[in-house]
Amino acid sequence: MRGFLFGFFALFLLTACLPDDDSKAEENNADVGVENTAAAAAPTDPLKAICDSGNFPAAQAVSDENNSYKNACRLSQLSGIKIDGVDSVYLCQSELMSDDQAETQTDKFFKAADVKAALGEEVADQANLLSSYGFIGKKFAVLLLNAGGHTTALSTREQLITQPVTLETPEAALAWAYLSGALGQGVGTGFAPKALCGATLSEDPEGWTVNQAEVFTNCAPKEHRDIRITKSGQVSVLSKEIIPNSPVLCVD
Repeated sequence: MRGFLFGFFALFLLTACLPDDDSKAEENNADVGVENTAAAAAPTDPLKAICDSGNFPAAQAVSDENNSYKNACRLSQLSGIKIDGVDSVYLCQSELMSDDQAETQTDKFFKAADVKAALGEEVADQANLLSSYGFIGKKFAVLLLNAGGHTTALSTREQLITQPVTLETPEAALAWAYLSGALGQGVGTGFAPKALCGATLSEDPEGWTVNQAEVFTNCAPKEHRDIRITKSGQVSVLSKEIIPNSPVLCVD
């Protein structure tokens, strides 16, 4: 369940930003558009903005209209992440659970058959970006890299670290740290905004440093971590400190 998939797979781009996989899903003429919402003022503290909103860093939601992935994942476009040869970067957040489990959820969940049809069975099974395991299934994410009319799916942290990336904003750096696993994968959720609620962020010409991020991973006590993110996408955990009396929860 926790194996790794190495290598990329190519998908065919239909009309605009994102594709259907013509080997996995029925072809249609859908495209993807970013929601046209009024631009909000830039927050003075990106950590507080993420903590308060619960939104993934640097992400702008993509509308379901003409979105060929709407039955497989929650789709958003990531800003400030520049990868050589890539026109745009999308985050596809999904989960694997049985049809019966999906139907009992009050929020929008995705059926395993639909997820595997859209992304490919191996990618869905092996993906470990923002991955977490709960009592009803696995949550995970896939990055979709749109380049010149084709899209490549990036599904593992091992693939992530090979990318020739430039991070342009603090939000992009925080997104990259979450994707790399340095900011943890909370039990029951693939993205834990509370990790940043008591943290601080500093910036210098080479990148950013997050201090005192609260990280909760499977089968381990909570930790305070200091994390370094360079503008070239290198993520390092500088120090770890176990939080006294923190609980340990294991979910297989």
